[in-house]
Amino acid sequence: MVCWMVLFPLLIHSILSQYALPPSAFPAYGVPSGLSSPHSSYDERALLVWLNYIRIDPQYYKSNFLASRVTDSTISNVFATSNLPAKPPIKWNLNLNRVARAHSYDHIVNCPTLNPAHNNCNSTTFGTRINKFYSGGASEIYFKWPFLNSYGGRGRGSLPAWSFWTMATFICDGPLSTGGTMNSCPVDGSAGHRVNIMTYNGEGACGLQFATDYSTVIVTCNQGTSTTTNSVYGNVTLHSGAHIFTPGTNSFSSTSYRFVANYYSSAGVTPSRAQVVFNGSRYDMAVESGENTRGNYVTSQTFPATDTTTSCAPYHFEFMVGGELHRYPAKGELLTTYLGSCANDYSDQDINVPGEASSTQMVSILLLFVFVILFA
Repeated sequence: MVCWMVLFPLLIHSILSQYALPPSAFPAYGVPSGLSSPHSSYDERALLVWLNYIRIDPQYYKSNFLASRVTDSTISNVFATSNLPAKPPIKWNLNLNRVARAHSYDHIVNCPTLNPAHNNCNSTTFGTRINKFYSGGASEIYFKWPFLNSYGGRGRGSLPAWSFWTMATFICDGPLSTGGTMNSCPVDGSAGHRVNIMTYNGEGACGLQFATDYSTVIVTCNQGTSTTTNSVYGNVTLHSGAHIFTPGTNSFSSTSYRFVANYYSSAGVTPSRAQVVFNGSRYDMAVESGENTRGNYVTSQTFPATDTTTSCAPYHFEFMVGGELHRYPAKGELLTTYLGSCANDYSDQDINVPGEASSTQMVSILLLFVFVILFA
C-alpha cells in the first residue's frame, strides 16, 4: 500500500503531462480565450507569425522568401549590416492589438481617402492614442492596401497569402507591384518599417480593418518599447502560430498552406516534442529557420489550399517543454480560415485526437484505479 501511495502521484503526473491542458502559467498569447473575445483574428495572427518569423532569422527570410520577389539589385540593401541582427519573437499584447485595430478602423471608416498617416482622423497624435491603451511607448508601422482595385482581391479570402505580401512590403520598404514583385529597397538605416520591426522588443500586435466592399484594407502594427527580458516573456514559449498560405513567386496566387509556430524559450530549452494537431491527426514540426530554442517550427507536409473538405477544420499546437505541455491556443481550436468558404477564426471546443483520452477522461480512469486499489 505504501508503494502505491508513493508511485501513484508520479503516475498521474507522467500521464497527464503528455496530454492534459497546460497550467495557467502557460497561456497562449495572441489568440482569443473564448468566442466573446475578438482578438486576434486570423489575419492579425498571420501577420504576427510573419513578423516573428522575420525577427527570428532575418537572413533566412531574405534568402528564401524575399530575394525572389525583389526585381532589382536592391535586395542587397536588406539586412546587410550587423545593425539588425536576429531577435526573439515579440509577445502578443491585447492592448496593442486593440490600439492597432482601432487606428485601422478609424482610417477606413472616418477618413478613407486620407493619405497614410499615423495620427487619427481627428488629428489626435500617434503618441496620445498609444498612451490611452498602453504605457511605456510603442512604435508603429502602417500600410494601406488597395485590396480590390489594384491587386485582384474579391473578398476577405480571395488573396489568402496577403499577410506575407504586407510584411514583405514593410521589410523591403519599397513599392509593391500588381505582379507581386518589389524594387527599390533602401539600405537598413533608411528603412523605417524594417528598423521598427527589428528594433522594438518585448511585445506587440497587428490590427487591421477591411472596407465593407473589400476595396481597401489598412494594417497597423504596434510594438512596445519594453526590453526583451525574462520578466517580459515569463514562461511563454509559443508566441504565435497559424496555418500560413504559401505565397506564389511573382504572383498573388496560393495553392498550398502549412503550419508555422514561432517558438522561443528564454530559459534556452529545446522542446522534446513539437506538433500541430490538425483535424484530429498529429503532424510533427521541425525548425526551418533560427535555432531549436528560438526557431520557426513548420510542418514538412504542405496541404492543398483547394481542399474544401478541410474548410474550417480545427487545429492547435502542442510543444513539450521541460516536461510541461505548452498548448497554443491554451483552450479551444484555431480554424482553417480562408479554406473553402470558411470565414471563422476560432472555436471554443477542444478537439481530441481519435484514440487518445482527454485529460478529463484520464483523471476519471485514474480515480477509478485508485478506488479499486484502496478498496479491493
